[in-house]
Amino acid sequence: MVIVGGGFAGAAAARTFSRQNPNLNVTVVEPAQSFMLAPGSNLVLAGRRDPSTLAVEVRGLERHSVSVLSETVASIEPGRRHIRTVDGQLLLYDRLIIAADAVARFETIAGYSERAASALTNAW
Repeated sequence: MVIVGGGFAGAAAARTFSRQNPNLNVTVVEPAQSFMLAPGSNLVLAGRRDPSTLAVEVRGLERHSVSVLSETVASIEPGRRHIRTVDGQLLLYDRLIIAADAVARFETIAGYSERAASALTNAW
């Protein structure tokens, strides 16, 4: 099984499938070294928690018998059941979960920008 994305959803899926089937090879493909625990973001907004306490290392998944590949996916070919990373690695899979992070497209909302987003407090 390959999981594209090692954030909150991808990490939860990896831990769950690995725990439910110890013989299953689970690989997470994630270029970031860490992710932020979104469920705790409201505590940051309330001033009850420092944002740094929400950071989780993606490599921590290895403690749950999950392989972590620190790489970016370049293409997915469902018919061939493989993904290719930007450095050319080919990963075959029987099952694929896409749990990649969202990318903001600020230009699609009139009057909104990255600067405006950083000025407004929000729970991510």
